[in-house]
Amino acid sequence: MASNRETARLEKARPSRQMRYGQWEALDELGKGGQGRVYRALDTKVVDVKGAIVPQILRGVREVGQIGSPEESRERVLRFLRAIEGYIRRDDPKHCGALKVLHPEIRDDPKAKGRMEREVRVLRDQHHPHIVTILDSSVSAGWFVTEYFPLGSLAKHPTRFRRQPIEALVALRPLVEAVATLHAQGTAHRDIAPKNIFVGSEGLVLGDFGLVYQSGQETDRLSSTYENVGSRDWMPPWEMGAFQEEPSPAFDVFSLAKVLWAMVSGRHILQLWYFRQPKFDLEEQFPGDSSMAILNDLLAKCIVQHEAECLPSAPELINAIDESLALLRRTPIATQKRERGPLTEADRERLVDALRESQEGEAVTARTVEALKDVQAMVAKYAIEERHLFDLIPEGREDRRIRRAQVMAAQWTE
Repeated sequence: MASNRETARLEKARPSRQMRYGQWEALDELGKGGQGRVYRALDTKVVDVKGAIVPQILRGVREVGQIGSPEESRERVLRFLRAIEGYIRRDDPKHCGALKVLHPEIRDDPKAKGRMEREVRVLRDQHHPHIVTILDSSVSAGWFVTEYFPLGSLAKHPTRFRRQPIEALVALRPLVEAVATLHAQGTAHRDIAPKNIFVGSEGLVLGDFGLVYQSGQETDRLSSTYENVGSRDWMPPWEMGAFQEEPSPAFDVFSLAKVLWAMVSGRHILQLWYFRQPKFDLEEQFPGDSSMAILNDLLAKCIVQHEAECLPSAPELINAIDESLALLRRTPIATQKRERGPLTEADRERLVDALRESQEGEAVTARTVEALKDVQAMVAKYAIEERHLFDLIPEGREDRRIRRAQVMAAQWTE
């Protein structure tokens, strides 16, 4: 059941007037950009709220209080409840799609329509589980619909793979395979970034093909001379402000490697190719963790200043990922350097806060997991014995709750 905060967000995002595009009814706004807006949209062929369900509810309201036999009354109540159930189902993700609509002021712009037509064409030609599926379209009317992902994009889950290089590489590899199929077709995505990668039930899924380039398919350039394409923080430096007759697959390789850095670091932005600068270096962020050196070696093949230094396409990146995974799986997990001496006051406060946070609420949330990871990291750093953890907790805290945190931490870090 949605929380009050989530319900308020959905209500605020709902369009002020009903908007229908073919069989799709816009429910609430998911995002917007320079080209258009994206809505969560209901498939009215599956759940027709206005045409069937609302009239059934109104009819049920009138009928429920009518006098009749017990059997008739029971049937009227059941019809009424089924209609209400149908209305509730309008928010079921499996009945929804992601509706992309061009802004009204550019709906007749040839370049905007050309980009949408190209995006729809490329998506219709793809049949890969890690590339978003197109469900419906009307380019002439300026809209199309793809599958909807209720968990949203990877950008909304920055700590999902934090300090988990093996898990991050395993999750990213199928996405790189999907990009490899594009490269084999002479297609470059050119806008790979966490905001365009969605968290699906079967893994990560690449979406937003609005800037896709197909070799030999474009009679007119849809990106102007010296016009930057892609998200600036994720595009390679050799493409910034440059005009490329035919963008190379290395564009996507650079972006994919930056996504990998973001997944493991848990951070949003890596400036240019500066992953080795102290404030961005994974080895500096996670000192003593030898797996980060292996990951940095992989990043060094992709996050580079010059195109000639970058792995040329996704298949080569897949090989590099496999080599890194083989090395990581041979690397001992317990590589964290342990400090000598007592806890510093700052680390003591951090550990107590993490233990408290781990006990908030009954369900395990992302914040709970991050708190538990903080507990485990501090235990490893100072070689704290379990019995000493209890000494850090202010009076009044129950030992069994702290013990529960330790058990949960072990389960989440196996």
